[in-house]
Amino acid sequence: MLAEELGKEAILIEHEGEEYHMNYSVWVLVSDNRKMLDEIVFDGWMTPWERDVPKDIHWTDDYSNLLDVIE
Repeated sequence: MLAEELGKEAILIEHEGEEYHMNYSVWVLVSDNRKMLDEIVFDGWMTPWERDVPKDIHWTDDYSNLLDVIE
């Protein structure tokens, strides 16, 4: 996994939205901050990965451009 190659860990977070105006979202959080990751797991936010071996793909901004979000 690319995160491991960078010395980090990736966790999956899926959020269903609790009310009609909240949207479903899927996040992959990549970090080497073990304390933060442990808190996210402890709080029940982490979603188990669907497969033990991830697909061999790399993220691109073809669908979601993060720069548009922060500009």
